[in-house]
Amino acid sequence: MQDKWISVKDRLPENGNGVLVGRFNKRSKFYSIGIDNYMGYGKWWDKDYNEEVWSITHWMPLPEEPKIEMQEVKYGYWHLLDDCANAGVYCSVCNKKVYKTDYANQKVKSKYCPNCGAKMDGGDTV
Repeated sequence: MQDKWISVKDRLPENGNGVLVGRFNKRSKFYSIGIDNYMGYGKWWDKDYNEEVWSITHWMPLPEEPKIEMQEVKYGYWHLLDDCANAGVYCSVCNKKVYKTDYANQKVKSKYCPNCGAKMDGGDTV
């Protein structure tokens, strides 16, 4: 990506591309920065205000969008195992014991498994 401003006197962007622009208001002597589209034939369009813009002095390409890592949301439910030595409340996704049976009625209100992060809205069997 180019990181220097380009004068509209030197070069114009491709038609229809949104670019970062420098705008000068001759009446108020105020300079602002925004994102506008170059429409060709020396015309610029401000999408936010839906109007033609005439005071563009400089422009530069927009930076690339940031890359973010998305994680799949796991959905599960609490299930109660109470007829063996490992009695307790388990996560349906990771199958790990989360609570002892004695605390099941108090603590099962948690919306997420503390072990795997699964969102507990897939049904409640406890």
